[in-house]
Amino acid sequence: MQISFVLSIGHVTQLKGTQYKMELRKKVLTAKDAKFEAQKIAFAPLFFQATIALRDLKIIEEVRKHKNGISQKQIGENLKLDDYTMS
Repeated sequence: MQISFVLSIGHVTQLKGTQYKMELRKKVLTAKDAKFEAQKIAFAPLFFQATIALRDLKIIEEVRKHKNGISQKQIGENLKLDDYTMS
């Protein structure tokens, strides 16, 4: 037996100035795909906070400076961050 779920996806388009149009699209998902979509919603705040921390600690800036790559240890040393912060 296969169970399917319907996911409504909102898409917002800017028309003029402060006018927007929202379209809802429905997509039929398997249980596995529905679980994956639910996990994306559940973990989004964690990813957001991690990204903010990377920005505030200047880690993103440090990575961008080194086009050929940089190790986690080197980032910590360059930014004077301890091992706990970098783990």
